[in-house]
Amino acid sequence: MRSGSIRQVSVPLGDVRFAYQPLINVRIGGVVGVEALACPPSGDLDELFRRAERDGMLAEVDARLAANAVADFAGHGTPLPLHLNVLASTVADAPERMDAVRKALRDAGRLEQEVTLEISPPLSGLGERLPAGVNTLRDFGFRIALDRVGGGEVPLELVADLRPDVVKLDRRVLQLLPERLHRLTILDSVRQICEATGARVVVEGVDSQEHLALLRHHGVALGQGNLLAPAVRRPPENSWASSAWVDTRDPAVPAIATRSAAGPLVTDFITPATMLPIDVSTDEVRQTF
Repeated sequence: MRSGSIRQVSVPLGDVRFAYQPLINVRIGGVVGVEALACPPSGDLDELFRRAERDGMLAEVDARLAANAVADFAGHGTPLPLHLNVLASTVADAPERMDAVRKALRDAGRLEQEVTLEISPPLSGLGERLPAGVNTLRDFGFRIALDRVGGGEVPLELVADLRPDVVKLDRRVLQLLPERLHRLTILDSVRQICEATGARVVVEGVDSQEHLALLRHHGVALGQGNLLAPAVRRPPENSWASSAWVDTRDPAVPAIATRSAAGPLVTDFITPATMLPIDVSTDEVRQTF
């Protein structure tokens, strides 16, 4: 079968819509990227994938969803960097399926370098095929993120082995705080590994002021969650989020030893480049920035 094609199956991909949730720099309120979230018309995404796996179409459906997300995102005219969710099994066993995503990017006038692929569990049984698939996608120009780290499904040694550009800490780590403060050791361990490998940490599930204070207190600059910006049908049109929470601080939050005493990194205050077409007007540039 030609790469990027898809057979007629019981998974109604044309009915899947997308919502968009920004990734936010909590130090300055900047949007560093936008994650596309697939929303099936009924049931949930796991159910859709189970049906695709039953039909022997899991990798094809996974890649087609990512390609459809690119097309939908492009239709909104937002120049911000895009994050796409991709199953680890697709990356390991069928990286050629991502040709569908590359074609969608070409059709949209976007580059692979503007896209971060968030590799999602399950990871069991993939062995050396996963690093090989990651290297293939890197050669195409894609940035790589590891999703759900710290939730028990992604071993920390994989962060060191794959050296992703971004590591996303599982939302369950924050959701168990502050009742289980020992979970902060997971946050600190992931952050230290990322500092050593050059990855950026994004903490998911920032849904309260207390969660936000914990991030700042423990030296994490990037977050994602309903407090910062909920998932909505239209992606943001510019690089700045609401400033309502930007100056929120909570000095009473318990701390563990972190790098923050030495001050933040320069990279904590930068955002990925926003690409604009060469014929863009000055008014459009001002609206974007």
